[in-house]
Amino acid sequence: MWTLALASLLVGAVLGMRFKVLILVPVIIVVLLAILVIGIGSSDGFAFIALAMALAATCLQLGYLIGSAAQHALARPGRLQRIWHRRSASAR
Repeated sequence: MWTLALASLLVGAVLGMRFKVLILVPVIIVVLLAILVIGIGSSDGFAFIALAMALAATCLQLGYLIGSAAQHALARPGRLQRIWHRRSASAR
């Protein structure tokens, strides 16, 4: 279960640094189907499969949020200053 959570967080972080938020929809669907197939194949119970699905979807989204925040935090300072000055100048 920890491996699933960590892998989902890392994949979500990579997606957050590279793609827009809509990439999460197909990725979550594919991950949920994979967990379902693997869970049924290994004859896990319904509760365990549902918990693994919820954990994977949540960790993907949390990882995406972390990756997106890291992408914005690591952006060039000059770019952020230009955006800030442009917004403050248009507010006057």
